[in-house]
Amino acid sequence: MRSAKRAAAMVSIAAALQLVAAPLAAWAPVELKRTDKWHLDYDEDTCTLVGDFDFANGGVALKFSRSTPDESFNLVVIGKPVTAIGTQAPFRVRFGAEGLPRERMGLLGSIGKIPVADLGQNSLWPILADDKGVDGTRAVTSGNDALITQVELSPLRGRTYRLLTGPMDRPMQALRTCFFDLTQHWGYDPQIMSTLQRLPRPLSLPGTWLRPIDYPVGLLAKGKSGIIEFRLDLNEAGKVVGCHTRLVSQSPEFADLTCKLLTTRAQISPALDAAGKPVRAFYVGMVRWVAG
Repeated sequence: MRSAKRAAAMVSIAAALQLVAAPLAAWAPVELKRTDKWHLDYDEDTCTLVGDFDFANGGVALKFSRSTPDESFNLVVIGKPVTAIGTQAPFRVRFGAEGLPRERMGLLGSIGKIPVADLGQNSLWPILADDKGVDGTRAVTSGNDALITQVELSPLRGRTYRLLTGPMDRPMQALRTCFFDLTQHWGYDPQIMSTLQRLPRPLSLPGTWLRPIDYPVGLLAKGKSGIIEFRLDLNEAGKVVGCHTRLVSQSPEFADLTCKLLTTRAQISPALDAAGKPVRAFYVGMVRWVAG
């Protein structure tokens, strides 16, 4: 049986892990036009926008998912060009022809036999230097989304792919409208959530909320791993009063355990409304249970 000390539970909150990506390919980028309309999915726990870039003929699909009050979104690349070898790999993403490249450590997986790379939290526009969102302040972005007409990704099978999205103003506005409605569905005031002076922020390192010793012995012995995305409901004092799992990968047994542990261990300061008053809010994150 594997030793429990070899297991690891990790929490990834807000900012994606930053590592230097592999060198760009020397040859010209592969350009792919969007081959269908944008598809918006109103899910129970997240809003998802999907774009098809010749996916049926060996291209890719881009998935933007939003579940937080700021302007960030989770970005996932789906398709054959993704080289799904190992559990993670460095990627470089650039929004717009004039945008600066950003390094992301992608979490690799698959949907059936289709490779997938989860590139974590992103935004179309750079977050201001004095407001990185790490300390719980709102991730402030600025810019005209209509100016963003392409997304560059690399390396995908050693190449750079240039996805011609078209102007991103209408798709992003549709995603905002969806999230406005979703917030209301969760029982929060969308107007208050969209104007928070400060988002809920951890009072201790999220990585300490779960420990290797928490790994279920039975699942560890079988080499089972899982990815759990969660939403914690917080009262005006920042106390966790509810937990909801948003996505369960591989082993659903991790979902209940994650909520049980986070409900008792998560230490979070409350959100502040536009006037600086503590208010009910929610905190979203991800846990990766990895059998080492």
